Amino acid sequence: MSLWWNYLALLAFAASILGALTFPQHDGWCPQRDQQCISILSCPQFQTRADVLWLQPRPCGFSGTTALVCCSVARAGPLTGTPSPLPTSCGRTRVQEFFFRSHSAPTTILTPSMSEFGGDGAGAFAVGGENAQIGKWPWMVLFGRWTDASLGNWFCGGTLITDRHVLTAAHCLRPEEAGNVGTHIGDNDLNLQFEVEHQVRNVSRIVRHPQYLGSQNDLAVVRLATPVKLTEHVSPICLPPAGAEHIGQDVEMAGWGLLEFGGNASDILQEVALRVADPAVCETAYRRVPQFETRFPGGFQGTKVCAESRDGEPRDACRGDSGGPLMVRLADDTYQLVGVVSTGVGCGNPEFPGLYTKVSSYIDWIVSQLI
Repeated sequence: MSLWWNYLALLAFAASILGALTFPQHDGWCPQRDQQCISILSCPQFQTRADVLWLQPRPCGFSGTTALVCCSVARAGPLTGTPSPLPTSCGRTRVQEFFFRSHSAPTTILTPSMSEFGGDGAGAFAVGGENAQIGKWPWMVLFGRWTDASLGNWFCGGTLITDRHVLTAAHCLRPEEAGNVGTHIGDNDLNLQFEVEHQVRNVSRIVRHPQYLGSQNDLAVVRLATPVKLTEHVSPICLPPAGAEHIGQDVEMAGWGLLEFGGNASDILQEVALRVADPAVCETAYRRVPQFETRFPGGFQGTKVCAESRDGEPRDACRGDSGGPLMVRLADDTYQLVGVVSTGVGCGNPEFPGLYTKVSSYIDWIVSQLI
Protein backbone atom coordinates (compact mmCIF):
# COMPACT_ATOMS: atom_id res chain seq x y z
CA MET A 1 0.00 0.00 0.00
CA SER A 2 2.85 2.43 0.79
CA LEU A 3 4.33 1.97 -2.70
CA TRP A 4 0.96 2.85 -4.24
CA TRP A 5 0.68 6.02 -2.23
CA ASN A 6 4.26 6.98 -3.07
CA TYR A 7 3.42 6.49 -6.74
CA LEU A 8 0.37 8.77 -6.44
CA ALA A 9 2.43 11.35 -4.58
CA LEU A 10 5.05 11.35 -7.34
CA LEU A 11 2.38 11.83 -9.99
CA ALA A 12 0.84 14.68 -8.06
CA PHE A 13 4.21 16.30 -7.52
CA ALA A 14 5.19 16.01 -11.19
CA ALA A 15 1.82 17.43 -12.21
CA SER A 16 2.19 20.34 -9.80
CA ILE A 17 5.59 21.25 -11.26
CA LEU A 18 4.88 20.69 -14.94
CA GLY A 19 1.29 21.86 -14.82
CA ALA A 20 2.41 25.36 -13.84
CA LEU A 21 4.38 25.70 -17.06
CA THR A 22 2.91 26.70 -20.40
CA PHE A 23 3.98 24.87 -23.53
CA PRO A 24 2.25 23.65 -26.69
CA GLN A 25 0.37 20.37 -26.84
CA HIS A 26 2.56 17.64 -28.40
CA ASP A 27 5.44 20.02 -29.09
CA GLY A 28 7.75 17.02 -29.09
CA TRP A 29 10.99 19.01 -29.44
CA CYS A 30 14.06 18.41 -27.26
CA PRO A 31 17.29 20.47 -27.46
CA GLN A 32 19.79 17.59 -27.20
CA ARG A 33 20.28 14.82 -29.77
CA ASP A 34 20.36 12.08 -27.13
CA GLN A 35 16.96 13.12 -25.77
CA GLN A 36 13.49 11.91 -26.68
CA CYS A 37 10.14 13.41 -25.73
CA ILE A 38 8.43 10.67 -23.71
CA SER A 39 6.14 10.29 -20.70
CA ILE A 40 7.72 11.31 -17.40
CA LEU A 41 6.54 7.94 -16.07
CA SER A 42 8.66 6.10 -18.66
CA CYS A 43 11.86 8.11 -18.25
CA PRO A 44 14.49 6.41 -16.06
CA GLN A 45 15.90 9.80 -14.98
CA PHE A 46 12.68 10.82 -13.19
CA GLN A 47 11.49 7.82 -11.23
CA THR A 48 11.46 9.47 -7.78
CA ARG A 49 10.46 12.80 -6.28
CA ALA A 50 14.16 13.49 -5.64
CA ASP A 51 14.93 12.93 -9.32
CA VAL A 52 12.33 15.50 -10.35
CA LEU A 53 13.51 18.06 -7.78
CA TRP A 54 17.19 17.64 -8.56
CA LEU A 55 17.10 17.48 -12.36
CA GLN A 56 14.08 19.71 -13.11
CA PRO A 57 12.85 17.96 -16.30
CA ARG A 58 12.26 19.98 -19.45
CA PRO A 59 8.60 19.61 -20.49
CA CYS A 60 7.90 19.03 -24.18
CA GLY A 61 4.19 18.25 -24.42
CA PHE A 62 1.31 16.16 -23.12
CA SER A 63 -0.10 12.74 -23.95
CA GLY A 64 -3.65 13.08 -22.65
CA THR A 65 -3.12 14.32 -19.07
CA THR A 66 0.36 12.80 -18.77
CA ALA A 67 3.30 15.19 -18.99
CA LEU A 68 5.97 14.49 -21.59
CA VAL A 69 9.56 15.41 -20.77
CA CYS A 70 12.90 15.42 -22.56
CA CYS A 71 14.50 12.16 -21.48
CA SER A 72 18.18 11.44 -22.00
CA VAL A 73 17.80 7.93 -23.32
CA ALA A 74 21.51 7.37 -23.74
CA ARG A 75 22.40 7.27 -20.05
CA ALA A 76 21.17 5.81 -16.81
CA GLY A 77 18.90 7.57 -14.36
CA PRO A 78 21.15 9.59 -12.03
CA LEU A 79 19.64 8.39 -8.77
CA THR A 80 18.01 5.12 -9.71
CA GLY A 81 20.83 3.63 -11.77
CA THR A 82 18.23 2.28 -14.22
CA PRO A 83 19.65 1.99 -17.75
CA SER A 84 17.64 3.24 -20.70
CA PRO A 85 16.10 0.42 -22.76
CA LEU A 86 16.70 2.39 -25.98
CA PRO A 87 19.98 2.13 -27.92
CA THR A 88 22.58 4.88 -27.67
CA SER A 89 23.28 4.68 -31.42
CA CYS A 90 20.56 4.04 -33.99
CA GLY A 91 19.31 4.72 -37.50
CA ARG A 92 22.65 4.61 -39.30
CA THR A 93 23.00 2.70 -42.55
CA ARG A 94 25.80 1.22 -44.61
CA VAL A 95 25.23 1.28 -48.37
CA GLN A 96 27.50 -0.62 -50.77
CA GLU A 97 27.02 1.46 -53.91
CA PHE A 98 28.88 -0.99 -56.13
CA PHE A 99 26.30 -3.66 -55.34
CA PHE A 100 23.35 -1.44 -56.25
CA ARG A 101 20.79 -3.20 -58.41
CA SER A 102 19.12 -0.72 -60.75
CA HIS A 103 16.45 -2.88 -62.34
CA SER A 104 13.00 -2.05 -60.99
CA ALA A 105 10.24 -4.48 -60.14
CA PRO A 106 6.95 -4.49 -62.09
CA THR A 107 3.96 -2.59 -60.79
CA THR A 108 0.67 -4.24 -59.89
CA ILE A 109 -2.77 -3.00 -58.87
CA LEU A 110 -5.14 -5.39 -57.13
CA THR A 111 -8.91 -5.32 -56.92
CA PRO A 112 -9.90 -2.72 -54.27
CA SER A 113 -10.89 -4.54 -51.09
CA MET A 114 -9.81 -4.01 -47.50
CA SER A 115 -7.01 -6.42 -46.70
CA GLU A 116 -4.10 -6.78 -44.34
CA PHE A 117 -0.68 -6.93 -45.94
CA GLY A 118 0.64 -9.95 -44.05
CA GLY A 119 -0.13 -13.60 -43.50
CA ASP A 120 -0.27 -16.52 -45.89
CA GLY A 121 -2.75 -15.27 -48.49
CA ALA A 122 -1.91 -14.26 -52.03
CA GLY A 123 -1.14 -10.68 -53.03
CA ALA A 124 1.38 -8.44 -54.75
CA PHE A 125 4.85 -7.41 -53.71
CA ALA A 126 6.05 -3.97 -52.62
CA VAL A 127 4.29 -2.27 -55.52
CA GLY A 128 6.37 0.12 -57.62
CA GLY A 129 9.57 -0.55 -55.73
CA GLU A 130 13.06 -1.64 -56.64
CA ASN A 131 15.71 -3.93 -55.24
CA ALA A 132 17.08 -2.46 -52.04
CA GLN A 133 20.65 -1.28 -51.83
CA ILE A 134 22.67 -3.79 -49.85
CA GLY A 135 23.34 -2.58 -46.32
CA LYS A 136 20.88 0.30 -46.48
CA TRP A 137 18.36 -1.21 -44.05
CA PRO A 138 20.32 -3.03 -41.29
CA TRP A 139 17.27 -3.10 -39.01
CA MET A 140 15.12 -5.18 -41.39
CA VAL A 141 13.64 -8.31 -39.84
CA LEU A 142 11.94 -11.17 -41.64
CA PHE A 143 9.68 -13.53 -39.66
CA GLY A 144 9.39 -17.19 -40.56
CA ARG A 145 8.31 -20.48 -39.02
CA TRP A 146 10.56 -23.28 -37.82
CA THR A 147 10.03 -26.71 -39.32
CA ASP A 148 11.93 -29.94 -38.77
CA ALA A 149 14.13 -28.99 -41.70
CA SER A 150 14.87 -25.31 -41.19
CA LEU A 151 13.54 -21.78 -40.74
CA GLY A 152 11.34 -20.72 -43.65
CA ASN A 153 7.73 -20.10 -44.67
CA TRP A 154 8.36 -16.36 -44.43
CA PHE A 155 5.22 -14.38 -43.63
CA CYS A 156 5.90 -10.84 -42.29
CA GLY A 157 8.48 -8.14 -41.73
CA GLY A 158 9.59 -6.26 -38.67
CA THR A 159 12.04 -3.61 -37.47
CA LEU A 160 14.89 -3.98 -34.97
CA ILE A 161 14.56 -1.24 -32.31
CA THR A 162 17.07 -2.55 -29.72
CA ASP A 163 19.57 -5.38 -29.78
CA ARG A 164 16.80 -7.65 -28.49
CA HIS A 165 13.44 -6.21 -29.57
CA VAL A 166 11.56 -6.05 -32.85
CA LEU A 167 8.51 -3.93 -33.65
CA THR A 168 5.94 -5.46 -36.00
CA ALA A 169 2.20 -5.60 -36.69
CA ALA A 170 -0.06 -7.42 -34.23
CA HIS A 171 -2.00 -9.09 -37.04
CA CYS A 172 1.21 -10.74 -38.26
CA LEU A 173 1.57 -12.73 -35.05
CA ARG A 174 -2.08 -13.19 -34.18
CA PRO A 175 -1.99 -17.01 -34.49
CA GLU A 176 1.70 -17.49 -33.78
CA GLU A 177 3.46 -18.92 -30.72
CA ALA A 178 6.89 -17.60 -29.81
CA GLY A 179 8.52 -21.02 -29.89
CA ASN A 180 7.47 -21.62 -33.50
CA VAL A 181 8.76 -18.32 -34.89
CA GLY A 182 12.26 -17.36 -35.98
CA THR A 183 13.85 -14.33 -37.60
CA HIS A 184 16.41 -13.29 -40.18
CA ILE A 185 17.87 -9.90 -39.26
CA GLY A 186 19.76 -7.66 -41.68
CA ASP A 187 19.22 -9.95 -44.67
CA ASN A 188 18.84 -8.88 -48.31
CA ASP A 189 18.73 -11.70 -50.90
CA LEU A 190 17.30 -14.80 -49.24
CA ASN A 191 18.97 -17.05 -51.81
CA LEU A 192 22.50 -15.79 -51.06
CA GLN A 193 23.67 -17.02 -47.68
CA PHE A 194 26.88 -14.99 -47.51
CA GLU A 195 25.86 -11.81 -49.37
CA VAL A 196 25.54 -9.97 -46.06
CA GLU A 197 26.30 -11.03 -42.50
CA HIS A 198 22.69 -11.41 -41.43
CA GLN A 199 21.81 -13.02 -38.11
CA VAL A 200 19.23 -15.65 -37.17
CA ARG A 201 17.40 -15.53 -33.84
CA ASN A 202 14.60 -17.40 -32.13
CA VAL A 203 11.69 -15.54 -30.51
CA SER A 204 11.07 -15.78 -26.76
CA ARG A 205 8.15 -13.39 -26.26
CA ILE A 206 5.37 -11.82 -28.30
CA VAL A 207 3.34 -8.92 -26.86
CA ARG A 208 0.45 -7.62 -28.94
CA HIS A 209 -1.01 -4.24 -28.03
CA PRO A 210 -3.73 -4.84 -25.41
CA GLN A 211 -6.27 -2.77 -27.40
CA TYR A 212 -5.58 -4.49 -30.72
CA LEU A 213 -8.94 -4.92 -32.48
CA GLY A 214 -9.73 -5.04 -36.18
CA SER A 215 -7.01 -2.82 -37.63
CA GLN A 216 -6.79 -0.58 -34.56
CA ASN A 217 -3.62 -0.60 -32.46
CA ASP A 218 -2.03 -3.01 -34.93
CA LEU A 219 1.30 -3.24 -33.12
CA ALA A 220 3.37 -5.89 -31.37
CA VAL A 221 6.75 -6.00 -29.60
CA VAL A 222 8.77 -9.18 -30.10
CA ARG A 223 11.60 -10.18 -27.78
CA LEU A 224 14.43 -12.18 -29.30
CA ALA A 225 15.67 -15.21 -27.40
CA THR A 226 19.22 -13.84 -27.49
CA PRO A 227 20.43 -10.33 -28.36
CA VAL A 228 21.85 -9.67 -31.79
CA LYS A 229 25.46 -8.64 -32.22
CA LEU A 230 25.44 -5.05 -33.43
CA THR A 231 27.49 -4.77 -36.61
CA GLU A 232 27.56 -2.70 -39.80
CA HIS A 233 24.99 -5.14 -41.22
CA VAL A 234 22.72 -5.42 -38.16
CA SER A 235 21.73 -2.37 -36.10
CA PRO A 236 18.52 -0.77 -34.74
CA ILE A 237 16.52 2.11 -36.14
CA CYS A 238 15.65 5.18 -34.03
CA LEU A 239 12.18 5.71 -32.60
CA PRO A 240 10.54 9.12 -33.21
CA PRO A 241 9.61 11.54 -30.44
CA ALA A 242 6.18 10.94 -28.92
CA GLY A 243 3.48 12.70 -30.93
CA ALA A 244 5.78 13.50 -33.87
CA GLU A 245 4.08 14.27 -37.19
CA HIS A 246 5.55 13.67 -40.65
CA ILE A 247 2.79 14.94 -42.96
CA GLY A 248 4.16 15.81 -46.39
CA GLN A 249 7.58 14.28 -45.74
CA ASP A 250 9.28 11.84 -48.08
CA VAL A 251 9.54 8.37 -46.56
CA GLU A 252 10.56 4.88 -47.64
CA MET A 253 9.05 1.46 -47.05
CA ALA A 254 10.96 -1.81 -47.30
CA GLY A 255 9.92 -5.44 -47.26
CA TRP A 256 9.77 -8.88 -48.86
CA GLY A 257 6.35 -9.52 -50.41
CA LEU A 258 4.80 -11.74 -53.06
CA LEU A 259 5.86 -10.97 -56.63
CA GLU A 260 2.43 -11.48 -58.16
CA PHE A 261 -1.06 -12.65 -57.28
CA GLY A 262 -0.71 -16.26 -56.12
CA GLY A 263 2.97 -16.23 -57.11
CA ASN A 264 6.27 -16.62 -55.35
CA ALA A 265 7.70 -14.29 -52.75
CA SER A 266 10.40 -11.79 -53.58
CA ASP A 267 13.78 -13.20 -52.63
CA ILE A 268 15.37 -9.74 -52.69
CA LEU A 269 14.43 -6.98 -50.27
CA GLN A 270 12.37 -4.26 -51.99
CA GLU A 271 12.29 -0.54 -51.18
CA VAL A 272 9.55 1.89 -52.20
CA ALA A 273 9.66 5.70 -52.25
CA LEU A 274 6.52 7.20 -50.67
CA ARG A 275 5.22 10.40 -49.10
CA VAL A 276 3.14 10.86 -45.94
CA ALA A 277 -0.38 11.94 -46.93
CA ASP A 278 -2.82 14.19 -45.07
CA PRO A 279 -4.49 11.89 -42.51
CA ALA A 280 -7.81 13.74 -42.63
CA VAL A 281 -8.11 13.36 -46.41
CA CYS A 282 -6.99 9.75 -46.10
CA GLU A 283 -9.57 8.92 -43.43
CA THR A 284 -12.34 10.53 -45.51
CA ALA A 285 -11.44 8.21 -48.38
CA TYR A 286 -11.41 5.11 -46.19
CA ARG A 287 -14.77 5.94 -44.66
CA ARG A 288 -16.28 5.04 -48.03
CA VAL A 289 -15.20 1.43 -47.54
CA PRO A 290 -18.11 -0.71 -46.21
CA GLN A 291 -15.94 -2.43 -43.57
CA PHE A 292 -14.64 0.84 -42.12
CA GLU A 293 -16.54 0.85 -38.81
CA THR A 294 -15.66 -2.79 -38.19
CA ARG A 295 -11.99 -2.40 -39.00
CA PHE A 296 -11.55 1.06 -37.45
CA PRO A 297 -14.06 1.49 -34.61
CA GLY A 298 -13.99 5.15 -33.63
CA GLY A 299 -12.01 6.18 -36.72
CA PHE A 300 -8.28 6.67 -37.11
CA GLN A 301 -7.96 8.59 -33.80
CA GLY A 302 -4.54 9.98 -34.71
CA THR A 303 -2.96 6.51 -34.64
CA LYS A 304 -2.48 5.99 -38.39
CA VAL A 305 0.03 7.17 -40.95
CA CYS A 306 -1.10 7.23 -44.58
CA ALA A 307 1.60 6.96 -47.25
CA GLU A 308 1.14 7.41 -50.99
CA SER A 309 3.19 7.58 -54.16
CA ARG A 310 5.39 10.63 -54.64
CA ASP A 311 4.98 10.73 -58.44
CA GLY A 312 1.49 9.39 -59.18
CA GLU A 313 2.76 5.96 -60.21
CA PRO A 314 1.34 2.95 -58.31
CA ARG A 315 3.63 2.55 -55.28
CA ASP A 316 2.57 0.84 -52.09
CA ALA A 317 3.15 -1.90 -49.55
CA CYS A 318 1.26 -5.14 -50.07
CA ARG A 319 0.68 -8.61 -48.66
CA GLY A 320 3.86 -10.04 -47.21
CA ASP A 321 5.17 -6.57 -46.28
CA SER A 322 3.11 -6.34 -43.08
CA GLY A 323 4.99 -5.42 -39.94
CA GLY A 324 7.81 -3.81 -41.88
CA PRO A 325 9.02 -0.22 -41.52
CA LEU A 326 7.99 3.12 -42.97
CA MET A 327 11.09 5.30 -42.48
CA VAL A 328 12.10 8.95 -42.68
CA ARG A 329 15.65 10.20 -43.15
CA LEU A 330 16.67 13.04 -40.85
CA ALA A 331 19.01 15.94 -41.51
CA ASP A 332 21.92 14.02 -39.93
CA ASP A 333 21.32 11.10 -42.34
CA THR A 334 19.95 8.82 -39.65
CA TYR A 335 16.55 7.15 -40.00
CA GLN A 336 13.50 7.15 -37.72
CA LEU A 337 10.67 4.65 -37.73
CA VAL A 338 7.50 6.51 -38.75
CA GLY A 339 5.07 3.62 -39.20
CA VAL A 340 4.51 -0.13 -39.23
CA VAL A 341 2.91 -1.64 -42.35
CA SER A 342 -0.68 -2.53 -41.41
CA THR A 343 -3.43 -2.61 -44.04
CA GLY A 344 -5.06 -0.90 -47.01
CA VAL A 345 -7.49 -1.20 -49.90
CA GLY A 346 -5.82 -3.31 -52.55
CA CYS A 347 -2.22 -2.45 -53.39
CA GLY A 348 -1.18 0.66 -55.27
CA ASN A 349 -4.74 2.01 -55.50
CA PRO A 350 -4.32 5.80 -55.93
CA GLU A 351 -7.58 6.53 -54.09
CA PHE A 352 -6.46 4.75 -50.91
CA PRO A 353 -2.97 5.39 -49.49
CA GLY A 354 -1.41 2.51 -47.58
CA LEU A 355 -2.13 2.49 -43.84
CA TYR A 356 0.60 2.22 -41.22
CA THR A 357 0.43 2.11 -37.43
CA LYS A 358 1.75 5.48 -36.24
CA VAL A 359 4.76 4.70 -34.05
CA SER A 360 4.91 8.14 -32.39
CA SER A 361 1.46 7.51 -30.89
CA TYR A 362 2.72 4.45 -29.00
CA ILE A 363 6.16 5.44 -27.65
CA ASP A 364 5.21 5.01 -23.99
CA TRP A 365 3.74 1.56 -24.57
CA ILE A 366 6.66 0.44 -26.72
CA VAL A 367 9.25 1.53 -24.16
CA SER A 368 7.30 -0.18 -21.38
CA GLN A 369 7.66 -3.52 -23.23
CA LEU A 370 11.45 -3.35 -23.63
CA ILE A 371 12.23 -5.82 -20.88
